[in-house]
Order: sequence, then structure tokens, then C-alpha cells
Amino acid sequence: MSPFQLHLVGSGGRQFEVPPELDNVVVFHSDLDYTQFFDTLARMDICVPAFVRDSTYYEYQASATIGLCLELNVRFDSFR
Repeated sequence: MSPFQLHLVGSGGRQFEVPPELDNVVVFHSDLDYTQFFDTLARMDICVPAFVRDSTYYEYQASATIGLCLELNVRFDSFR
């Protein structure tokens, strides 16, 4: 059993390879409908927007996810 799980949520699917050592830690969620997205985030301990190509993600797209995490009492963090 792994000590934690890293849940990657997005619409792009699995776009990169996970090292075999982390297969039991990384869980991908893609193309979720609103209810599935909400339920998935509600089970998380922390929300970290990642894999950003440019800063506009934080200014325009991430705002809904950040707000939802706050409403669900999920800690939000940024590595910007």
C-alpha cells in the first residue's frame, strides 16, 4: 500500500509516462463531467495547479478550480 496518492485531474488524458516506481501512487482522472470532477476534488487534501505552459492559466482558467477547492475546504497551494 502506498503512503499517499497523487491524483492528476484534467481534460488531456495521460500525456506523460509515470516511472514504474510510482505506478501505485499516481492516479489519472480525465474528461470528468461536473459531478465526477466535484466528487474527485472533494476527496482531496490539497489542490496544486501544475504543468502550466504560461501564467495565463492562473489568471483565467484556474480560478474556478481554486474557488471550488476553497468551497470544499481543500487546501490550495501554488508552486509558481
